[in-house]
Amino acid sequence: GIIVGGEKNVLISYCKNCNPLRGEDIKGVITLGRGIKIHRLGCKYLLETDESRRLDANWDTNALNTPSRPVQLKVICEDQPGILASMSKAIAAQKIDIRSVNLKKISNNRGLAKFEVMLSSVDDLERVVGQLGQEKGVISVERR
Repeated sequence: GIIVGGEKNVLISYCKNCNPLRGEDIKGVITLGRGIKIHRLGCKYLLETDESRRLDANWDTNALNTPSRPVQLKVICEDQPGILASMSKAIAAQKIDIRSVNLKKISNNRGLAKFEVMLSSVDDLERVVGQLGQEKGVISVERR
């Protein structure tokens, strides 16, 4: 689903730190013995690479489907009974799979939820962030 330097059938892997999604601007980096690693533009690991190893990369608009990728979401919420259930329902309502969740108290009335969800595009990300942001008790949602 990715075209690197004009070529479609190139061995690629995705940066585990930035986890690029279909629809985001991306760049490839030539790795030693592991093909091309795909990064989101602005990824700190991309910016640390030698510029001569970077390649133009684009999402193939003709690809039929894109596999889901793990994405971490950080949610600041009110510390109240049922908040985890309501956030989980909001994610499930978008037909998004939750791989893991960690919820902890960060102050007397605030909690921090870290969700790892499976998304295939930036559209999925926008939908789930929007849905979570509308939930009662949710203060902020951001991609990690």
